Amino acid sequence: MPLRHRKSESGSPAAAGSRAAAAAAAPEIPRPSWHAGVVGVLIVGAAFSNAVEGAKWIQDDQTAIEKNADVTGTTTWAEVFTNDFWGTSMTSPVSNKSYRPIAIAWMRVVSGIFGKLPEVLKVGNIAWHAVCVVLVHEVCR
Repeated sequence: MPLRHRKSESGSPAAAGSRAAAAAAAPEIPRPSWHAGVVGVLIVGAAFSNAVEGAKWIQDDQTAIEKNADVTGTTTWAEVFTNDFWGTSMTSPVSNKSYRPIAIAWMRVVSGIFGKLPEVLKVGNIAWHAVCVVLVHEVCR
C-alpha cells in the first residue's frame, strides 16, 4: 500500500509532512551495548557470590527443598505443575497459591543430578539471575 500524506488537524498535508520531518530529525535514543549486559552479569555474580562458599540451608530452605516431595522426586512430574511452591496441591485450602513450577522443576533436576547440595542450588540461582539480566538487557536494546 503506497504511503499517502496524512492530513493534519488543520487539514493541510504540508503540516503533517513537517511533523514527520521533525520526528525523523529527532535524536535517536542510544541503545545499551553488549557491555551493559556483561556489567550486569558481573554485578549479579559479585552480589551473590558470598552465598556460595560455605553455603547451608537458611530460613525456609529446609521446608522448600529438603522436605518438599516435588523436589525430592517422590511425586510425579505432573504434580510439580499442579502443586504450589511448597508441594501442596493448588486446590487445597491450605495452599498459599505460590505457583512456581519452573523453580521446583529446576531444583528437582539439579537435586537428582548432584544431590541436595546447597552450593549447587545457589550457583544455579546465580546463573538464573544472570540469564534474567541478559534477557532484560536484550529486551531493552
